[in-house]
Amino acid sequence: MASPVDDIVDVDDVPKHPIINLYGPEGCGKTILSAQLGDNNLIVATERSNVSLSNFPKLKAKTKILKLKTFDRFTKLIAQLANGEVVADHVIVDTFPALVDLKLYEQLRKVQFNRKHPDVNSLEDYQLLKEHFKGPLRQIARLDISFTFISHDRVPDEASYEKGDKLIRPNVPFAVHRLLNGYTNLTAYMYKGKEGRTLLTESSRTHIAKSHIAMGSATVSDETFVKVIRDWKGI
Repeated sequence: MASPVDDIVDVDDVPKHPIINLYGPEGCGKTILSAQLGDNNLIVATERSNVSLSNFPKLKAKTKILKLKTFDRFTKLIAQLANGEVVADHVIVDTFPALVDLKLYEQLRKVQFNRKHPDVNSLEDYQLLKEHFKGPLRQIARLDISFTFISHDRVPDEASYEKGDKLIRPNVPFAVHRLLNGYTNLTAYMYKGKEGRTLLTESSRTHIAKSHIAMGSATVSDETFVKVIRDWKGI
């Protein structure tokens, strides 16, 4: 029987700086918004969405890009950030689902696929995937560096929609999404509407969002979002 002490969370596991899970449709400006949150940004690029920075010279000047090809390089980066070999005050993982896929593909190459029971095999893969992310996320929470994990959104498929499911969420495996949300202090859904860009920071029946950082409203502007996060970092 586990001791009650086993349930105590080390205070070092509580994030010292914002860990943000930002998701939304492709091309709505997630990378550009994220780059406004730091003075010395590092984009961990798994896709080419960061090329949009070329239209923003001021943001480009304070942003470096690391092109990621393996999951091990990501874990090495966290160690380098911790010991000061790599210096940044804000890391943008663009995109988080592509990082997850890197690790998933590495796993699949190492194990023999169970053709008789593919559903069981897949379940084991995703549970194993979650275990691989626990250590890096715990290390990230202990850094004095803010992180933004960017994802595209996943709209319910036709069958789910017909059953009444209209919930939009990040396009990552649910087990990994839930693990990440255990460390984030802000999850925001971002999209372009008729009145411009919208950031939703509270969950509803149509989207997933949450904020442990006081935003003051479920819907916030880009300017408010940047100001609140930068002020919070200064505490």
